[in-house]
Amino acid sequence: MDKRLKRECELLSSTLHDNTITISPSIVFVIPKFYPFHPPKMLLHSIDHITYLTKIYCTYLPFIKQHNINLKCLCCYSLICRWSPCNTCKDVYEEYKKYVQQLQSMLKLFIFSKTNLNIDCCSIIASFLL
Repeated sequence: MDKRLKRECELLSSTLHDNTITISPSIVFVIPKFYPFHPPKMLLHSIDHITYLTKIYCTYLPFIKQHNINLKCLCCYSLICRWSPCNTCKDVYEEYKKYVQQLQSMLKLFIFSKTNLNIDCCSIIASFLL
């Protein structure tokens, strides 16, 4: 496991200390005892990343449904839920970055929808943003 974790740290440009991989002060992976057979836990500001992002998703769920935005809840479609030993911390981190980009685009659309444009215009704009 040590070789694998060292390699993953290099891929993530991060540091390894006491079974944690620190990407930044706010992003940390906690590596379980049976890694890679059990998934790592990615923490954002000391909160599990799926919980953190799901709260944001649920806040805007009525807007997502209203505009038929193709953004799924991370709690059901995460790599963590479909974990296998061939996955890495980098895969989880890349999935997180992609999901955050989608959330940011959706939030831009949410702000944009507060303008006086009709719902059809906002839906068309949504199809280009997401």
